Parts: sequence; structure tokens; C-alpha cells
Amino acid sequence: MSDIPHFDGRAAFLLRTQRFMDRLSEQVDAALASHGLAITVMQAGCVQALYHAGPASLAWLATELGISHQLVSHRINGLVRQGYVETGPDPKDARKRLVSLTAQGREQAERLQPFLDGLDRAYADLFAELGVDLNKAVGSATECLAARTIPDRLPDPHPVSS
Repeated sequence: MSDIPHFDGRAAFLLRTQRFMDRLSEQVDAALASHGLAITVMQAGCVQALYHAGPASLAWLATELGISHQLVSHRINGLVRQGYVETGPDPKDARKRLVSLTAQGREQAERLQPFLDGLDRAYADLFAELGVDLNKAVGSATECLAARTIPDRLPDPHPVSS
């Protein structure tokens, strides 16, 4: 329990969610490494998408992953430095660049597949322990925020007095 107002209530939900994400990311990164993978959980989505879809633009990856172009670019740059992806011209439009897995990236992607099967089971175990399917709950919450934002849910800061 905290003596700081709102730290124990719903108003600190984002703080608790961030702590959860940090702990989850640390643990999944450690699990990836223990399974011989050199990519991070934050890079895994890019690797998975490229493995199954083939070469793609940053814009397509951003849309597919549901994250910003800037964030995808940052993750891809890290994968380029590690030698797991490379960029080249789009044969259909020389102004565009495509990202593709290198041989080392494909090897990481192939090792990632059984890891993801195990991760699915680990999440199922966690969700059963909680009694809540967090995957569905987070998906539903995301849809609700798209339909009605937090600012729309807040009380009017300047109510009109009568």
C-alpha cells in the first residue's frame, strides 16, 4: 500500500501496466536468450512478419504490427545492425525500400517458431492462474479506447455553472 494518493487505485493503472510490461519483456527476453535466440521480444514481431510474409516495406510492417512507422524503423535498424535483416530497393518502385530477412535472420525466425508455441502455452498458464484471458481483455480495451478515448471519458475540466 502506498501513502501517495491514487497510487493504489485505478488512476495508477498505466503505471502498473508499464511495470507489468517491463517485467514481462525482461522475462520473455531472458527466455528467448535461453532458447538460443539473439532477438528481443520487441524485435520478434518484425522477424515473425518478415518470415511469413517475405520482404516488406516499413509502412506495411507498421500497419501489420499496429505500431508507429518510427518504432518499426527503430526495431528494424537494430535487426540490421545484428545482421538479421537487410534493406533493398523495391523492384516495383525504386523510390521505396523493402526489408527482408538475411540467412541469419531466417535461422532466428525458424528457431522462433517453436518458442512461440511454448510462449502461447506459458501465457495460457498465466491467464488460467489469473482467471482472466489478458490477451482478449487487452484487445477489447484497445477497441474500446479506439471507440471512445480517455479524454472523452474524463469529466469536463471546466463545467458550465448555471
